[in-house]
Amino acid sequence: MNQGPLSEDEIEWIDEVLAKYGIPDSVIDAAELDGLLTALLSMRDSFESAELWQALWGTLPEWESDAERIRFEALVYQHRQDIAERLEFYPTQFEPLFGSDEVDNREIVLVEEWCYGYMRGVMLTHRDDLPEELRPALAVIALHGIEENIVTINQMSPAAYLDSIDQIKPAVLSLYHYWLRRNSGQALH
Repeated sequence: MNQGPLSEDEIEWIDEVLAKYGIPDSVIDAAELDGLLTALLSMRDSFESAELWQALWGTLPEWESDAERIRFEALVYQHRQDIAERLEFYPTQFEPLFGSDEVDNREIVLVEEWCYGYMRGVMLTHRDDLPEELRPALAVIALHGIEENIVTINQMSPAAYLDSIDQIKPAVLSLYHYWLRRNSGQALH
């Protein structure tokens, strides 16, 4: 890999910047950013920087300094490149950047922000031509990434909930490989 993944400190700094400049329509944390980038990298051949910043911020922030903006953008580009390389060349190393929280001295995996970011990216691509056999893969992500599904999630057994989380990574990789073949003009069967 060219630059490798971001460090934990760099991810925390991105979280801080997103919180500092965020507005209600902005991406709220690094997990949501990771989901957004993963969807855009999966479904599009390319996307312009202006599209990314608009999708990320809604309204571009008034940066405290050019150095802060340049560092933020460089880290986002580095993270985007790391995701792209893992998806294309090292899919077994691809891991969605899920959040976590501690409840009763146990770490709980939080997938909602990542899935919300992924679904935000799906909406930005305006692609609704997903074949029937891949719609369940997108539904796995949408289960956690669309607010209307909260009722369904709350009704799931703990085992079913954990199983739904385990299905996210394979779903992402299936969707990525489909769009890669589709965008490159390769046969889909």
